[in-house]
Amino acid sequence: MIKIIKFLNRKFILAFLMFSTVSSFAIEDKKFTQANEFTINYENVAILEYIQFVSKICGINFIYDEKDLNFTVSIASKEPITKQSVMSSLMQVLRINGLYLVEEGQSVIISKSEDVKELAPIVARGDKDSNYPIITRILSINNVSPDEIVTMVKEMVSKDSLVELLSDTRQLIITDVISNVEKITSLIENLDRAKSPLDIEIYSLQNNSSKTLITLAKQIMEPLIAKNPYILVPQDSTRKIYIISTPMLAQKTLTVFKNLDIEPKSEIKTLENQQIFIYRPVYRTQDDLKNALKEISANLKKEGMPKAGLIEAIDNMKWLDDTKSFVFSATDATISKLQKLLQSLDSASSGQKTIHPTFFLYNLKHVSGDKIEEDLEKLSEKFKDQDVKDQKLLDVLDTAKWVKETNSILLTGDPTAIDEVKNIIAQYDNAQNMKVTFFIYTPKHATLNDLDNYLKDVSKNFKSSNLADPELIDAVESMKVLPSINSIIFTGSENSLTKVKSLLSSYDVSKEGLFKGNFLMLTPTHVTLDDVENAFKDISKNLKSSGLADQPLLETISSMRPVPTTNSIIFTGDQDTLVKIQSLFTSINAPTSKQAIQELGKTNFWVYQIQKASPSQLVGSIKSITVDLEKIDSSDKYFISALKSIRYVKETNSIIFVGTPDALKKIEPLVKKFDIPSEKGEITSTYYVYKPTYLTGPELECVLCEFAENLKLSNLDNEGLYETIESMKFSEQTNTLVFTGDSDSIQEIKNLLASFDVADSEHPTAQEISGLEDLGFLVYKLQYHKGDEIQEALKQIAQDLKSADNEAAVKFKLVKSIDSVQWIKITNSILCSGDKDTLSKLKELISSLDVPLKQVFIEILVIQTTLTNALTFGLDWGSKYQHKDQAVLGMSNFIPAATGSTNPFATTFNTINTSTKPTGTDLSLGDGFNLGVIGDILFHKGKSFLSLASLLKALQSDTETSIVLTPKIIAQDGKSATIFSGQNIPYTGSVIQNTAANTTSTTNLEYRDVGTSLTITPILGNSDTVSLTIELETSSTASTTANQLQLGSLTGITTTKTNMSTAVQLANKNFLVLSGMVTDSKQRSKTGIPCLGGIPLIGAAFSTDDRNLSRNNIVIFVRPHIINSFKDMKSVSNNQEDYFREQAGTPTLEKDYDESVELIKSYEND
Repeated sequence: MIKIIKFLNRKFILAFLMFSTVSSFAIEDKKFTQANEFTINYENVAILEYIQFVSKICGINFIYDEKDLNFTVSIASKEPITKQSVMSSLMQVLRINGLYLVEEGQSVIISKSEDVKELAPIVARGDKDSNYPIITRILSINNVSPDEIVTMVKEMVSKDSLVELLSDTRQLIITDVISNVEKITSLIENLDRAKSPLDIEIYSLQNNSSKTLITLAKQIMEPLIAKNPYILVPQDSTRKIYIISTPMLAQKTLTVFKNLDIEPKSEIKTLENQQIFIYRPVYRTQDDLKNALKEISANLKKEGMPKAGLIEAIDNMKWLDDTKSFVFSATDATISKLQKLLQSLDSASSGQKTIHPTFFLYNLKHVSGDKIEEDLEKLSEKFKDQDVKDQKLLDVLDTAKWVKETNSILLTGDPTAIDEVKNIIAQYDNAQNMKVTFFIYTPKHATLNDLDNYLKDVSKNFKSSNLADPELIDAVESMKVLPSINSIIFTGSENSLTKVKSLLSSYDVSKEGLFKGNFLMLTPTHVTLDDVENAFKDISKNLKSSGLADQPLLETISSMRPVPTTNSIIFTGDQDTLVKIQSLFTSINAPTSKQAIQELGKTNFWVYQIQKASPSQLVGSIKSITVDLEKIDSSDKYFISALKSIRYVKETNSIIFVGTPDALKKIEPLVKKFDIPSEKGEITSTYYVYKPTYLTGPELECVLCEFAENLKLSNLDNEGLYETIESMKFSEQTNTLVFTGDSDSIQEIKNLLASFDVADSEHPTAQEISGLEDLGFLVYKLQYHKGDEIQEALKQIAQDLKSADNEAAVKFKLVKSIDSVQWIKITNSILCSGDKDTLSKLKELISSLDVPLKQVFIEILVIQTTLTNALTFGLDWGSKYQHKDQAVLGMSNFIPAATGSTNPFATTFNTINTSTKPTGTDLSLGDGFNLGVIGDILFHKGKSFLSLASLLKALQSDTETSIVLTPKIIAQDGKSATIFSGQNIPYTGSVIQNTAANTTSTTNLEYRDVGTSLTITPILGNSDTVSLTIELETSSTASTTANQLQLGSLTGITTTKTNMSTAVQLANKNFLVLSGMVTDSKQRSKTGIPCLGGIPLIGAAFSTDDRNLSRNNIVIFVRPHIINSFKDMKSVSNNQEDYFREQAGTPTLEKDYDESVELIKSYEND
């Protein structure tokens, strides 16, 4: 019996049974409802009940005969599956049991008859609204063989599926469950891809013209093209370029276009190539000419013309109202283009005569220039109020300027208008306009003679300084001294006499009690006391040389007294003068005054107090221009090295440079140009805390810093992002990164972290492998430690957990999983088994153990000096006499040699007799000064002889030895690091001889390490304190062969050895003396004849003196530098690279050093 099953129409009992059956699934599916995914677990359930469940969740009606559905099914799913997968699996089960499916709208008919067929709905690819279980799709095949595709697809699908080919149109028709159709569609699309060797790419123009880009790209790509097709087709109407070539060449061309198609950069401005060009419009008005130039600039930008210099000159032009002219700043080539452009724009119309502007300098005779200038301005205002139409006359009046140095008026403009203004000035500049009066002054405190000398000096200084005030000079020179009334009379204009009164009142003051009760104590904060004192002395000297008549100010400066104990300076004077002193001191004690080049030992440095710019903006600008200068011109290495030494001091908001004085002087104007306020307003700051997922905190720090450096090199202006990256701090306790900055920059940081902190081959995620029911596997790839170390630590944890009997049942699963841990040596991974929850805990435990160790960079300095002074002085002499074989007489003063040997000079002398004569070889001379003689005289026909011998020895030797060792090493926390530098010296260790029928001899050669050996084991905590266990051994061979030991046929070697073994705790980046030893030895020996050898002066002939002084100093320093991040590691590497480059010695060795370093940097640069 065929029934239409709908859940709303079922009988109550059937509904109750059905819902009771699937209720467990409803509970289990809650967390997957939003994602339309389900977890299904049926065991030996009737197929009817499963069909009812599928009907409910998929919303599809099923039509069937209960007799045909008399079997059961078991379904188990560990992961959630979609509705499509549920529906597809049901249909496949029905097909396996010999049932056929026919879709009719939202209903599916289940039948055993294969005669009933219905066309399934046609659904195109990408149609997400399709809910049909069985669909039909038409696929077009373009490149591969359709017959082969059909054959392959038919082997993949069931026999009930429909697969037909339309050969004429190369179309494939497929009808099957939706999941199979989707998979077949993806398969055919991957197979049916074009196999043409050529590809077409499209590039959209941004800044330049297509012609320019195509020409440059062909030149660049020419070496790569070879014989491959390469066509570039421009389409100017759409600003596109079509690229037809191989895929590789097409992609490279796109990259070349992107690099070339950038906005033309402005010309490099320097003091040498920049010129000023002033142009005054002749025929066109200011606005007309300005608008025309702006329009030309806009068209050049739109067309992408590479004329950045001309565009920038037009955009930066200025209009001067005073001279009614335009001002341009550009190079000579750009100015030449501007001149041609302006001549064509500002040309005379047809029939109009060209009139060129001129100028005239009018010399005043009677009236001061400032008064004439003021009168001309008032006259111009009156003309404008009366609506005078002569614009040329108004222009000349407006542009009239007083030249102080020559007391003249400069007129520029139309010649006719200048002539009119000359007549106007002549009316003002006459003697009648200058009202002459007189003034009598009676001194109050100064004498007439002092005032006379003072005013003469003032007049002389006024003339020597080219003061452009003839009225004042004439008034001063007009003075007449009247001793009878103790007065001085002056004549001149009222204005000049007022100035004379001011001069007299400033000089004629009381010298007694003037400064009583008024003093000023000033304490410099930005400069030294000596700088303030020298500055005031220079000011006083300059004021006197310029003829300043403010005598109280000069006397107050001379009253200056520095007080070193309080770091202050005291002035005495009247209240008004002290106010002037305070103003002068404020300018001297300005923050910028500290910015002088200072010297500390042999180091020159310059401190600049930041005024307007933000620290990151200023430091970033300096670093960016340093990189550019290094690329353009690296000849001035001292200047570039000083720029690289920039350091920001947060406490004083200043930056410090270190270098030569000349280089620091060049830096000063450069820094001041960059110290300008940012155009951006104040932005509210916020913070963001991020916990790394795959990469470690230090690795993310390094990645972000390198990313910021690359952005700066590409001239990207994003100060907010740079400041946020620089504010980054990593906390080891919480394993988090903290950022501060504005909200936009924080959002950019979040996007960057999402892109950078991802799993890769070096940082894979821990993989969980499915197992059997409750048994799973975990493979954890270790990042920082060997697997045996982690395995041993886990075993120890498990042993501790086993000892707690009361909690053994709770921790049994974790202990069991730890016991199953295996180390896979080939991949350095940890493999363990257990249930899902236990593996999750174990994974967290392993990740907390597998953390990077902190590192420390340790510098050791060993200084060893040796000073030796040796002096030897003595006289050896002897005499023998024999008389006719009857008597013998002998006398000598031979000093014995070293223990176990005889004096060679005495041995030689004793062999001389009547038959043995002295020869040249008998007098052997040693080191130092030697004077010797040996003689033998025979008498009585050889029966008597007299032999004499004498040898004077004098030797003084001085030896100075200095050894400086600087071993440096990086070590991890708790792990020993060893470094050895020296030689492996051979020596004869043993000689074995076997004496028998045949004698055999065997010699063994052994080796000894001689040099410097350093072993360090650091222990780092969370603070900036380092605990070090250091073992240092320094050895060297003896400098002479006299120190070699000869024992039979064995030859030994003598070495000097200094070793140190200690454990110490010290702060980060601090020097510490680990050990020091000074050895001072004095040795003196005197050998001579008793009594005679002690006689002053004469005793030197009967004795030998040996004196030996030796001093040996050795001191050892150590300094640790904790490496907190990869950024610190990079900084240390760069500093050491620069240090060893400077220690190369010669330019040739420095060049070889740079070439060698480039070998390891080439990969990074590529």
